[in-house]
Amino acid sequence: DIEAFKKLNARGIELEVRKVSTDPKLKMMDLISKIDK
Repeated sequence: DIEAFKKLNARGIELEVRKVSTDPKLKMMDLISKIDK
């Protein structure tokens, strides 16, 4: 199920982003582009 995978993947990326994020907007754009693929 691709949608379920995307949700899990997005959640994992979000956790990574929160750890390293110094620029939330930039990270969100990166997150969105990763989910889109």
